Amino acid sequence: MNNDSPSSHQTLTTSLEQVPAGTMVRIVEIRGGGATERRLRELGLAEGAECRVVRRAPFGGPLELSFGSTRIGGDG
Repeated sequence: MNNDSPSSHQTLTTSLEQVPAGTMVRIVEIRGGGATERRLRELGLAEGAECRVVRRAPFGGPLELSFGSTRIGGDG
């Protein structure tokens, strides 16, 4: 079975706080309030965008996301 086939992809809805480093995700909803949501959209991170959780700080600390040629860090 080809791991890249659509049937091999799992669809789960969870918070980025729950996603392990190295995982590709598709954003289905952004929560955080007006300024936070607006800034993420300005950077190109919006519903439907795919991104990778690059790394996570221990104990629920900040995480780093990459999408396209952009990398951002912040709280999950």
